Amino acid sequence: MNVIDTSICEWLPSTFFIISPQVTGFLYYSHLLPPLVALVLTVYVLVNNHRNLASWWLVFIAVIFTVWCLFDLVVWATPVPEIVMFAWSTLIYFDVLLHIGAVYFTYVLINKHNPPWWGDGIIFILCTPIFLFAHTPFNLVAFDFTDCLRNAVEGPLWQYYVYALDILIILWITAYAFYKAPKIKDLTHKREVILSSIGIVAFLLLFSLGSILGSFNTEWELSQWGLFGMPIFIVIMAYQMLRFKTFNNKIISTDVLVTGQLILIVSLLFINNLNNIHTIVVFTFIFTLITGYIQIRTVRHEVAGRIENEQLAENLALLNIRLKNVDKLKDEFVSIASHQLRSPLTIIRTYASSILDGTFGEVPAHVREPVDHIHAASKIMASSIEDYLNVSRIESGNMKFDITDFDLKVEVERILKDMTPQVEAKGLSCDFECVLHGTGMTHADVGKTNQIILNLMSNAIKYTPAGTIFVRLHDNLETKSIFVDVIDSGVGIDSETMPKLFGKFVRAKDANKLNTQGTGLGLYVARTMALAMGGDVRAESSGNGKGSTFILNLPLKS
Repeated sequence: MNVIDTSICEWLPSTFFIISPQVTGFLYYSHLLPPLVALVLTVYVLVNNHRNLASWWLVFIAVIFTVWCLFDLVVWATPVPEIVMFAWSTLIYFDVLLHIGAVYFTYVLINKHNPPWWGDGIIFILCTPIFLFAHTPFNLVAFDFTDCLRNAVEGPLWQYYVYALDILIILWITAYAFYKAPKIKDLTHKREVILSSIGIVAFLLLFSLGSILGSFNTEWELSQWGLFGMPIFIVIMAYQMLRFKTFNNKIISTDVLVTGQLILIVSLLFINNLNNIHTIVVFTFIFTLITGYIQIRTVRHEVAGRIENEQLAENLALLNIRLKNVDKLKDEFVSIASHQLRSPLTIIRTYASSILDGTFGEVPAHVREPVDHIHAASKIMASSIEDYLNVSRIESGNMKFDITDFDLKVEVERILKDMTPQVEAKGLSCDFECVLHGTGMTHADVGKTNQIILNLMSNAIKYTPAGTIFVRLHDNLETKSIFVDVIDSGVGIDSETMPKLFGKFVRAKDANKLNTQGTGLGLYVARTMALAMGGDVRAESSGNGKGSTFILNLPLKS
């Protein structure tokens, strides 16, 4: 086993491979502070965004960077040549993995997924020489352990291939990011990509430049400044989380900035060599100044946003009051206008009906047809006005209900008898079935109930071009309910319309083909009235062209 001549170099044994009195405080500062800040950020990001693929690659970069720093400390602190040679040779893996992680991070941040298989293949081919020759003279030719500076002679794998690969990757990230960024339509995502690319390229440039300077000029202490590219990258990522909510988190970035500032300030206590203290203080001041500016700007933005939100809330409250007043005026207008329209329409319908009945004498054929159109149009208009009136009553809370006990079978049979002419005029047939286990007495408003059944029957007639309308009356003594089923073979209802069928101004997809006069309010009114009476109206259909079933259920008499 080789033994260091401590009388020449005075190298003492290390503790845990990295703690040695020969290592200056600045080296610990440069090797421990940047990875610590990076790990704090990535742990926060990963905990809160474990499903984000880019956050995993950010963690990968931080971990590889941390391992590289620890192995480099081994090179500086450990006096055993074999360990130093192994650590120095192994650094080449983490150097390349760090740059590869940057490639994947950039690609995933832009495209939201990993590169294709052939991209992985290219990276594997480029890394193959490193895995084959890392522990051969192609990597390290020799190592002078008798020299107190303990310099190694690096081979072509380090000095030419790895550094060329590092520069190639930096150029690729720069070119790819600025090629893809203009094509991103989302402005926020575009800014995220540009800032992240600047941060990762700045970090890699400083890191690679430090290694290149140390390798070719043996200025290894000067090269340690390259490690501070990581805090620069961290500050940029923290700013993005504050400004653009990158990784969907805004609070953790403030934690990271504050934590980074505390680490920087506290780390000054462990610097016992004054040779670099001024430089370190300047760096700490610049870092604190930048992060402090970001935090102050963010706080100001938040305060301004909060004031704006409070003002918007006040304006919204005033607007809401105005809307309620407008809505009230609208209801009053609809009610007044409907009543004003309904009176003359009633007169028009009455006189048109009297003329058609021959009350004023025999009606010539050429007069009967236009009067018949007048009668039909006034009936449709009266029905529309009644719908608007009912909606106005419902929304204003003025709809009255006269709840009594009555025989539902009698009412259904009377309605069907009255509507027989309409059914026959359409060329349809109507069948009625009554399956009752009780008396058929229901507890509801008889007028509103008739209005609901009339609505369901009218819809069945309107939207059934040919076939049969089947009405079924049945009860369920266990649930104390009575049902009126209106089943048609008409246009049917598709699955998209079904969930919103009972909303205001909603009609089935093919309804306009058979009837262009509907308001889309009838079912809304019918269901609202049924619910107010303790019942409900629901619909069933297998789809367009397959008919529909509308079911009215009401409570049985107690």
